[in-house]
Amino acid sequence: MKERRKKEREEKKKQREADKIVREAIRNEKRKERELKKRTAEQKKAQRFLERLQRPGSRFHYNPLEGFESAVLGRSESGWMDSELFASWLHTVFIPHVNRCAVKKPLVLFVDGHSTQLTLDACNACIDNNIILYCLPAHASHVIQPLDLSLFSSLKHTWRQAVRQYQDEHVGENVTKAVFARVFRGTWELSATAENAIKGFNQSGLFPFNKAKVISSLKLAPSNVFGDQTRETMSSPSHSGIPRLPSCYTQPL
Repeated sequence: MKERRKKEREEKKKQREADKIVREAIRNEKRKERELKKRTAEQKKAQRFLERLQRPGSRFHYNPLEGFESAVLGRSESGWMDSELFASWLHTVFIPHVNRCAVKKPLVLFVDGHSTQLTLDACNACIDNNIILYCLPAHASHVIQPLDLSLFSSLKHTWRQAVRQYQDEHVGENVTKAVFARVFRGTWELSATAENAIKGFNQSGLFPFNKAKVISSLKLAPSNVFGDQTRETMSSPSHSGIPRLPSCYTQPL
């Protein structure tokens, strides 16, 4: 009888110790949760403070794509294209669009060779999706880049017209970031056409492939600044009364 009572007391004691351990663990867990909430609140407070320190225009208090919701907006600290932005465009815009349209692969993506586009992430994305990332020669966009040869000129022309029309309809107002997408939409739809795309690739000689389009371009012709005709013009009397240049400058080299 005594042994049984003693055994019961020992079991109760062990149960109380186990309950004490459980309660202590619960208290520790709650304390950790409170500390985590406190740190999270402090981090959010610090983040809001840093956001207030950012330069104007880095945050939007409105929808920047209002009026052109089908467009895609990308932002960077500098306002220029960077490697992260280009990789994001590949993953979220270009590759899904190509797959959705069932474009035959492999396909070629022409880029201007800027360092932001030659990253490991971008290259791996192209390899995984059977895309050939081809860099056009440097300083040759004016003769070989399709966008420069067709779309951009049309885009600039229609954009000037759109801005003028907006200012006529909203006297005293300028095109701001808040209305940019709405004004730009009509410009883009008029300029970004299949006809302009085909024209650009044709003029650049990329497709159909025709190297003569580049080689025979007047943009690659040698300079005539010191040609015979210019030298004769410089050596002849001027109608404006400028005297003839000394013979040391007019004699053939």
